[in-house]
Amino acid sequence: MGAVWDRNFYHSRGLAQCIADFLLVRKPDLTVIDAYRVLTGNGPRSRNPADVSLMKMQILSTDVVAADASGARLLGRKPEDYKHLRIAGAMGFGTLAPESLVSRRISL
Repeated sequence: MGAVWDRNFYHSRGLAQCIADFLLVRKPDLTVIDAYRVLTGNGPRSRNPADVSLMKMQILSTDVVAADASGARLLGRKPEDYKHLRIAGAMGFGTLAPESLVSRRISL
């Protein structure tokens, strides 16, 4: 959403569909989710340190839907709980089942 100039446009026309439709413009070659410090409550503007969890993780994927599905799981949620993920998956942009993909855990 950081690339969207008029967020009210998205909200007034169905936010979940608009987010999924953004992939029609350009599907990412690589999706990177920085989950080192994660805001887990009172987002997006919380200033309370108690709302931040130190996870020390990153998710990298060529499948944007699988990356977001993995991010949802990090937060203890089901990917199916997010309408934009269901729509993007149905549009053929990726899978909601990241466990079906090859994954590697790397410790540094």
